[in-house]
Amino acid sequence: MDEHTTKIVSFRDLEVYRDSYGAMLVVNKEILPKLPDSEKYDLRDQLSRSVKAIPKLIAEGYGKSHQKFGF
Repeated sequence: MDEHTTKIVSFRDLEVYRDSYGAMLVVNKEILPKLPDSEKYDLRDQLSRSVKAIPKLIAEGYGKSHQKFGF
């Protein structure tokens, strides 16, 4: 392995997971609070749920990749 290659032992080692988790934090801390109150139950709710789903689905997919029939 070279210096840029690391062994993947968990979904947390995946760059796409780390990037999506970081994006989720940015959206939750910086973007959602700036949305107008009129969007509280529409855009804010949808954006919050969708941005949280991405890292969860990556983790779930990684877990299934080790199952013979799950992937």
